[in-house]
Amino acid sequence: MDPDVIVENYNVNVDDDTIKSLGINDDSDVLVLCIVRIPENFKDATVNLMAPIIINRTAGKGAQIIPENTPYNVRHRLFI
Repeated sequence: MDPDVIVENYNVNVDDDTIKSLGINDDSDVLVLCIVRIPENFKDATVNLMAPIIINRTAGKGAQIIPENTPYNVRHRLFI
């Protein structure tokens, strides 16, 4: 899921090692997605904003990262 749909101005700091390993040369190459957990009762669905998936669309590489000092949590509720 696109995290900007859930949190306005979602921002994640990607460390230099990840940028290098994914071959990221330009911000326009990057796609950020977050994993959604949908339990039996869909109203309890959550999204993992703490550990986004960073994808280099040009190179076809991606990785899930856990940035240091992130203000986000693992189970951000989708429905309030």
